[in-house]
Amino acid sequence: MLVTGHAGIGKSLVNELQKQIIHGGFLVSGKFDFLAGSVPYAPIAHALRGAMRAVLGEPPAALARRKQSWLDALGPNGRLLTDLVSELELVIGPQPKVPVLDPSESQHRFELVFLSFLRAFAERNHPLVLPPFAPRRPWPLSWWSTSF
Repeated sequence: MLVTGHAGIGKSLVNELQKQIIHGGFLVSGKFDFLAGSVPYAPIAHALRGAMRAVLGEPPAALARRKQSWLDALGPNGRLLTDLVSELELVIGPQPKVPVLDPSESQHRFELVFLSFLRAFAERNHPLVLPPFAPRRPWPLSWWSTSF
């Protein structure tokens, strides 16, 4: 779910949803820092770091299940996300380097891997809620409406 709106309309109240999300769900949030605006995906990385801290508190059996699910989703490209969200490495372990591609192919690969990871993260009984990160989204609105 993507929550958007103009400044001052109360989007931050979405944090109150955390109390209402069913057990095992995640509400992650990140803010766009205009001073760090040149860092690609910084708000998303910030949000996922918080989610990883919550995941690390899960029982060992749940962590093992997530680890396998995430490794399956990431395939040989796990390093793309562990470079972005270092806490992910605490769950899935060190990842091998990925081949260098031209910029367009690299962007496409990252988006596919990221979507695959979000689909694996957001399970049927464990929702993942992503509030807005910036006035300008890093992807078109149609990307956010993808079913996880």
